[in-house]
Amino acid sequence: MTTHDQDGLRCHGATDDRLPELTTLMARSEHGPCVDVITIGTAEEIVVDDLATAGDRWPVVAPAAVESGMRSVICYAMAPDEDPIGTLSAWSDEVGAFRDRTARVIMVAFAAQAAIAVYGARRAAHLLRALATRDVIGRAKGILMERFSMTDTDAFQLLVRSSQEVNMKVHDVAEVLCHQVETRSTTAS
Repeated sequence: MTTHDQDGLRCHGATDDRLPELTTLMARSEHGPCVDVITIGTAEEIVVDDLATAGDRWPVVAPAAVESGMRSVICYAMAPDEDPIGTLSAWSDEVGAFRDRTARVIMVAFAAQAAIAVYGARRAAHLLRALATRDVIGRAKGILMERFSMTDTDAFQLLVRSSQEVNMKVHDVAEVLCHQVETRSTTAS
């Protein structure tokens, strides 16, 4: 499985030691089956029976794959109708390994399941970050409310003004304030 995010392409769960290196090569050269499926967006699948004949399409990746012993590939987008978050691919040392319709049907099912799992994991991570951010801002507001006898709204507005003045996110300003209070409490003990 290869995912795509702001950091680029990443290989996950490789069943062959050659795959992470090929993923890195695809990211660097900006071409290859995984890159095409993700960037084209409309390509739901890429099947190459013989990578030795794909040098015109992928002049860096195809020869490197062949040199490493890879001869064919099947690659599916995870959630192809939207902005794909990645691909699920299978590589083989055998020419024409994925001509069989059964292989394609299985890959479609696995790609759909992988997409659900990755979307779910990303959503959960996003919610955890949001909760942590909310908690830090809430603690900072509480500190300001207690220290300056102000309302919840006034404390938040003070955090917003401070973030604008120092050109930092509200969460980061809140984190600095909470850290200062925690440090002061620790040294006072």
